[in-house]
Amino acid sequence: MGLDAIIEFKPERPMDNGEVKVLSWRLCDAFGAESFWLDDKSKMAIEACRDGWWSVRQMWRYYGIDYERGPLSIILATCKFVCDYFDGKVVIEYGDDCSGVLGEVTEEFVSILWKHFVKYGHYSYLGVNEKNRCPVCDGPLWDSGYSGGGVLRGCTGCGYSSNRMLL
Repeated sequence: MGLDAIIEFKPERPMDNGEVKVLSWRLCDAFGAESFWLDDKSKMAIEACRDGWWSVRQMWRYYGIDYERGPLSIILATCKFVCDYFDGKVVIEYGDDCSGVLGEVTEEFVSILWKHFVKYGHYSYLGVNEKNRCPVCDGPLWDSGYSGGGVLRGCTGCGYSSNRMLL
C-alpha cells in the first residue's frame, strides 16, 4: 500500500468531448497507453472530477519530499505536456490520494521538487546503502527485505540484481 499521484487540471476554457478524446490520445501517445487507467467503458486518459476540473488517470506512485517513490520525471513531463497543450492557460495541481491536499504546479514548485529529486532520487524509498556497491557499475545498491529474513540487492544504475537472498 502506498500513496498514488494525483494530477488535476482546469483549463481556462471548457473542453468539449472531441477535445477530451484528442488530449487523451495525445497523452497516451506521449507517455504510453500502459501508463493510464483505460477501462473498457471510456478508454480515456482523463476524466471530469469536479466543476471544470479534469483528472489525469495515471497509475504512478506519488513523489514528494519524504516520500520519494513515483517516477517524478514522467509526472513533471505530464504536467508540462498538459500546460503546453493549453498554451499555459491552465491551472495544474499535484498531490497524493491519501492526504487530499493538492498544490498548484508552479515553476517554483517544480524547481524545488526537481532539485530534491536530483539530490536524493529514490534513495530513501529503495533503502540505498552507500557501503554496498554494484559489482558492475560501482553505483550504490538498494536493499529489499524478504519476510523471514534475508536481503535482495539491486542497482538502479545498470539493472544488476543479486537474484538471491543474502542472509
